[in-house]
Amino acid sequence: IIFAVVGSIGSGLLHKQINAAGKVLTKAMEALNANKRLFMVGLGVKIVWGGYFGLWIASLIGMAFSKSVGTNEETGRCELQPGLPIDAFYVVWLVAYYWSMYFFQNINLCVLTVQVGGWYFGEPNSSGFWAKALQWSLTKLAGGNAICAAIMGATSYLKNLVD
Repeated sequence: IIFAVVGSIGSGLLHKQINAAGKVLTKAMEALNANKRLFMVGLGVKIVWGGYFGLWIASLIGMAFSKSVGTNEETGRCELQPGLPIDAFYVVWLVAYYWSMYFFQNINLCVLTVQVGGWYFGEPNSSGFWAKALQWSLTKLAGGNAICAAIMGATSYLKNLVD
């Protein structure tokens, strides 16, 4: 009952902000309704990322099974030893995971921003802006996307360490 009373008082005090947020969400839903192909483009990017993630997991698991034959320095006998310096590769694989995850996320963000911006400002022929945005995010803007992805991945990893 206390939560209901506090919620009622809060919604009464924040009525204007709630209405403004509702108007923004209404406009956003209109944009997504007018640009339905964005869902398919976003799904396509996610499928490519899913394929990469599958290969990433397979390579991570496969690293543990990589062995080489070497001699034990103490006994002089032949034995199986790790084929790769696993600790170093785990760091590389972790960085690659975070970087690629945010890289693909930024591709979707670029496509969505350009397409919805063209629709909102009433640009002529804005229905095909998504194709140019996808091309830009993979070619001309890929360097900036990669830098942003690296920063986002590093801060996300550091945040996870703190939490």
